[in-house]
Amino acid sequence: MNRLKQGKITKLPYWLIRNFYDSDVREGFAGDIEEEFEERIRTRGIRNAIIWISFHAIGALPNILKPIGLWSIAMFSNYMKIALRQIRKHKLYAILNVSGLALGMAVCVLLLQYVVYEIGFDRFHDNLEDIYRLRLTDFAGSHGAAGQTVKDAFPEVKAYVKLNKSNSEGVYSNGDIRFNEKEVFFTTASFFNVFSFRLIEGNPEDALSEVNCVVLTESTAKRYFGDENPLGKSITFKGVHEYKVTGIVRDAPPNSHFHFTMLVSWPTLMRIRGDWIESTWVSCPFYTYLLIEHGIDIENFRTKLKEFFKQKEKEIIKTDRETLDYHLQPLKSIHLHSNLDFEIEKNGDSRTIHFLTVIALLILIIAWINYVNLTTARAVDRAKEIGIRKVVGAFRIQLIRQFLLESLFLNMAAAVLSLVIVYVSMPHFNRLAGTSLSFSLWVDARFWMIYLSLFTSGVFLSGFYPSFILSSFTSAAAIKQKSLSKKGVLRKGLVIFQFAASAILIAGTLTVYKQILFMKSQELGVDIRQTLVIQSPDVRMDRSYNEFLIRLVTFKTELKRIPTVHDAAASTFIPGEDVWVHHVARRTDRPRQDEKELRAVGVDNDFLDFLEVEILAGRDFSDNFRADFRSVILNEEAVRLLGFESSEDAINKQLIYRRHPSPLRIIGVIKNYHQESLKYDFKPMIFTRSLWKANFSIKLNTTDLSETIKSIRDTWYRVFPGSPFDYFFLDAYFDSQYRTDIRFGKISGMFAFLTIFIGCLGIFGLSSHDTVVRTKEIGIRKIFGASLLRILTSLLSDMMRLIYLSFFIALPVAFFYFRGWLGRYAFRTNIGWWFAGIPILLISSVALLAVGFNTIKTARANPVETLRYE
Repeated sequence: MNRLKQGKITKLPYWLIRNFYDSDVREGFAGDIEEEFEERIRTRGIRNAIIWISFHAIGALPNILKPIGLWSIAMFSNYMKIALRQIRKHKLYAILNVSGLALGMAVCVLLLQYVVYEIGFDRFHDNLEDIYRLRLTDFAGSHGAAGQTVKDAFPEVKAYVKLNKSNSEGVYSNGDIRFNEKEVFFTTASFFNVFSFRLIEGNPEDALSEVNCVVLTESTAKRYFGDENPLGKSITFKGVHEYKVTGIVRDAPPNSHFHFTMLVSWPTLMRIRGDWIESTWVSCPFYTYLLIEHGIDIENFRTKLKEFFKQKEKEIIKTDRETLDYHLQPLKSIHLHSNLDFEIEKNGDSRTIHFLTVIALLILIIAWINYVNLTTARAVDRAKEIGIRKVVGAFRIQLIRQFLLESLFLNMAAAVLSLVIVYVSMPHFNRLAGTSLSFSLWVDARFWMIYLSLFTSGVFLSGFYPSFILSSFTSAAAIKQKSLSKKGVLRKGLVIFQFAASAILIAGTLTVYKQILFMKSQELGVDIRQTLVIQSPDVRMDRSYNEFLIRLVTFKTELKRIPTVHDAAASTFIPGEDVWVHHVARRTDRPRQDEKELRAVGVDNDFLDFLEVEILAGRDFSDNFRADFRSVILNEEAVRLLGFESSEDAINKQLIYRRHPSPLRIIGVIKNYHQESLKYDFKPMIFTRSLWKANFSIKLNTTDLSETIKSIRDTWYRVFPGSPFDYFFLDAYFDSQYRTDIRFGKISGMFAFLTIFIGCLGIFGLSSHDTVVRTKEIGIRKIFGASLLRILTSLLSDMMRLIYLSFFIALPVAFFYFRGWLGRYAFRTNIGWWFAGIPILLISSVALLAVGFNTIKTARANPVETLRYE
C-alpha cells in the first residue's frame, strides 16, 4: 500500500477513507477496502479502481449514514456539555469572543444595509436595465429637441421622457392653503410608461396629455386637500394659473435619484414658453430619458448615436453654435457615478460606498481574527485535554467536530446579540447617516440571506482553522504542552492585520475631518455672516416687470426702517446655490465660434457691495447710470475664459450676450468668490441687472432675533400678500453643502473607533492569556531583581513590534488611497504629519493600556505565591 500512498491520483481518496471514516462506517463497504482497492489498481488500473470505490461508497450510504445519525445525537449532547464547561471555566474569554463577534456582526449589518440602500437607488423601476439618460459631456441636461430627434431616428428607442424644472417652481395654493413648492417638474405624457411610479388615481395614459393638468403625490394631495379626493379639483400656480388634478401618484421612494411633489403636463410648459422648446438646440435645461429595446447591443447603439450627433451638429451649425457631444448614461449608475453640472439632485459617491463596504468587512474580519487568536492562544490550556482524548481513541475528525460545534455555539450567541444591537442602534444610525432605513428590511429574504451568509462564514472562518490547529497536536506533544511555532506566526500576522486596518481607518477619518475643516475655514470671498435670506415672492400681482421691480424697491426701503436691519439686497441666486442659468457670450471682436458658457446671476445695485465682494477693476452697478441695465460685471474666471489679457483690459469692452444683437458693456470685474462648495473650482460668472426672481438677503443684528424676524415677516406680507414667508440663514445654507462629507466623516470616525475597540478586546484577551502563561517567568525575573518597568518593557516589546510593523504596511496604503480621495476637491488640504503621527500615537496608547493592565497586575504579584508549587 506504500506505492498507493505515494501516487498523486490515489492519495486523496485513500487518505479520505482512512482518516475521515470511523471503523463502524468503514464496515459499510464490502470486504477489506484496502486490499480490494490495491487489487483493482494492480489488475484493472487506477481509473477503474477510482470508479469502483465511488460507486461502492454510494451504494453503502445507508450503512454509512445510520451509525453517523446514531452517533450524532449522543455526541452532540456530549460536545455541548464540553462547550458549556469551557465557557464557565473561562468566562472572560467567552465574553470577549461573544461581545467582539456580536459587535462586529452588528456593525457589518448596519453598514451593509446602508450600502445596499445606496446601491439600490432607482432599482424599483421595472425597465431599469433599459432606461438611459441622454446627457451632454459635462451637463446632466439635454436640448429640447434631443429626445424626439433620437426617437425618430432610431427604432431601438421605444419611448422617451422629458423633464423640466426651471419654470415649475413657485407658490401653489388651494384657497388659503399655499406652499412654496421646489420639487415640481413639467414632464411628457410617457412618464408613467417609462418609469415605475405607480398611479393610485387617474389614467397613466392621459393623466399628463392635456394643457393645465397636474398629478400630485399622496403626501402633496394630503397637504392641499386633506381627506378629500382631489381628482378633478383645481390647484392654483402663482395665483394665476389653474391646474386640474388628473392623478394621484405614490410618493417617490427615498432611494430615487430624483423626487417630486407634483408633475405638470408638458403641453402646459409649451403654452407658457412657446412651441420652440420642442425644436431648440440652443439651451439645455431639460432632462431626457430613453427607453431602449430590451436585449439590443448597447455599445453598438452608442456608436451609432455618436455618429448621428456628429452629423446633426454639422446641420445646425448654420444657425446655432452648439456642441452635441451626447452620451448614454444608465439609469442605475446615476446616483453613485454622476456628479455633473445641472444634476436634478445631489448624488452619492461610489468611492464613499466602496470605503464603507471595506470598513464593514474589515470590522467583521477583525472580530473573527479575535476569535481565532484567542482560541489558538489557549491551545496550551487545552493541550492535555486533546492529548488524553487522542490516547483513549478519539479520531481527529471527532476533535474537529467538537471545536466547530463550540464555534457554532459562540457564533449563535453572538448572532442573537448582534440582532439586538442592530435593533437598538438603527434609529441612531439613521440620524447619523441621514437615511430612513427601517426594520422592514428584516422581513426581506435578501437580508436574511446576507445575514445567514455572514453567520455561516463566521462559523467556518473563525472555527475551521482553530479546530484543525488544536486537533493537529500529537498525543505526546499535547500532553507535554508543546505547541507548534507556526501557530504563533499566524497569530502575529492576524494581529498585524488588525492594527493595519485600524490605522487606515483612523488616517481616513482624519483626512475627511481635515478636509471639512479646511473648506469651512477658508475665506469665501464674500461675507455671509448674520445674513437672513427670504425666498423669492412667487405670487405676482404686477402687470409688468417694472411694477415688480418697484415692489422690490418698496420692500427694501421698508426693511431698512427696521432698527435691527443693517442692509438688504436682492439677487436671483445666493452663495451656496448652484447657478443653473447658463448663457453664451463672446467678445464683439471675436467670431461666433468663440462663444463661451457663463453662469448668469441677476442682482440689484447693492448685492455685490452687500456681500463685500472685491472689485478688481471698474465699478459696481449704480442708479446714477441709466445705461447699467445694458451693462454687465464679470468675475476673474469669465475674464480669463473670454480671452482678455487682464481685468483692466476687459473694462468698457463689449459682449454679445445670449446672441442678442445689441451688445452689452463690461463696467466691472470682481475677484473670484466661492459661489458653491470648495469641492468645485471657480466658475465663469456674469452679473446683470435682470431680476426675473428676487431672493432677499438681509444683514441683521442678532441680539433680538425673534422680534426682528417678526417685523420682517409683517413687512413681507404687506408688500407681497399671498407669498409664503420662507427664510433661512445664509451661513447654515452654505455649510449644508458639506452635509454629505460631514456624515461620511462621522460614520467613518465612529466605525474606526469601533474597529479599535474590537481589536482591543482581542488584544486584551491575548495579553491576559500571555501573562498567565508567563506568570512563572515573571516571578523568577522578580526574584533575580528585575524592576516592574523592566518586566513591563520586556513583555510589551513583542506587541509593540507588531504594532509598528502594521503602521509600516498600512500608512503607505492609506496615503495612496486618500490622496486620490482628496483629488476630487478643487480646493483641498495637504496631508501632513498628523496623517501618520495621530494613528501611531492613538493606537500605541490604546494597545499599551490594553496590554499594560494585565502585565502590571501580574508583575506586581508576590513571586512566592507564583512559584510555591514548583
